[in-house]
Amino acid sequence: GEEQAREIAGYYSRVLAAMSAEPDTCHEAVCLLSNDERRRLLVELNETTATFSEEKCVHQLFGERAERAPDAIAVRFGREELSYRELNVRANKVAHHLRTIGVGPEVLVGILMDRSLEMLVGLLAVLKAGGAYLPLDPEYPPERIAFMIDDSQARVILTQNSLLDRLSDTAAPTICLDADYSTFIHQSGEDLQTPKT
Repeated sequence: GEEQAREIAGYYSRVLAAMSAEPDTCHEAVCLLSNDERRRLLVELNETTATFSEEKCVHQLFGERAERAPDAIAVRFGREELSYRELNVRANKVAHHLRTIGVGPEVLVGILMDRSLEMLVGLLAVLKAGGAYLPLDPEYPPERIAFMIDDSQARVILTQNSLLDRLSDTAAPTICLDADYSTFIHQSGEDLQTPKT
C-alpha cells in the first residue's frame, strides 16, 4: 500500500545518501540485496522512513558527490561498474526525458525492475526529475502489479525489456531502460534544476 511504498522509498533514499557520503566505498547495484532481502524490503519491512537535510535532497547531494569524486566507483554489479560521473550522467539523461513527458512534483513513476544498474539509474532519475517512485516487485502476479499501478495513478513505468510481460494487464506507458536507451541517449547529461512545487 501507500505506507509500504513510502517505507521502501525511504530505504532506497538512505542507500543513495550513503553513496553520496562514501564515494570511495563500492556499492553493488540495488544495495547489495539478496533476493530474500529484496523481497522482505518490498513486502514486509516496517521501518521508519529516514529524515534527510531540509536544505538539500538526496539526488542533489549525489550530484555534488559526483562533482567531487567523479571517477570513484559508485556501483558494481557482476562485471559491470559505473563511476559516480557515469551514474550521474545516465540518471540525468533519463531524468531530462522524464521531465519532457510530464514527470515532476507529485507525479508518481512506477519502477518494475530486477536487481541491476538500470534499477539504480531509474531510482535516481525519478528523484532528479522531481517525481516520486512506486517500487513494484517483478514477482508479484501481473494483475496485482496492474492494480497497484492503476490505484496509484502512476504516470509512467520504468522497466526492463525482459519484464514487459509482467505489465500485460495495464495500459500505463512504459520505458525500458535497457531496450529504449536510444530514446534518451541524446538528452543532456547535466544536472537538472530542482522543480518548484
